[in-house]
Amino acid sequence: MEPVVSNLSWLSWIVFGALAGWIASILTGSNSRMGCFSNIIVGIVGAFLGGWIYSLITGHTLFVSWNLTAFIVAVLGAVVCLAAEELSPDLHDVLEEHSTSQLDLSSPRSRSQQTSQRVRDLQ
Repeated sequence: MEPVVSNLSWLSWIVFGALAGWIASILTGSNSRMGCFSNIIVGIVGAFLGGWIYSLITGHTLFVSWNLTAFIVAVLGAVVCLAAEELSPDLHDVLEEHSTSQLDLSSPRSRSQQTSQRVRDLQ
């Protein structure tokens, strides 16, 4: 049995994840440090985690589409993800650095060089 089945396109998953992640970040009080990309990732991961938990509790597969049940499950899963992130200091620091930093596009260095430098700085 698959825990999550979806008929959403990749663009719908991005919008669905962004909304679920944004609501979850508001509920957990982490909205001020979360960017759009972080909200999308947390929302999508939250949908799968929530779907897995949903299937364990109910014994039914969660069908993810534009419906209230799937959205609530995704938000709750994203809340669990954010709570786990708060409990893990290393992950918390990496996500906070990623969401608060801006790449300097005016620099002659490429984005990959800037990202590589940030990774070295974190180590």
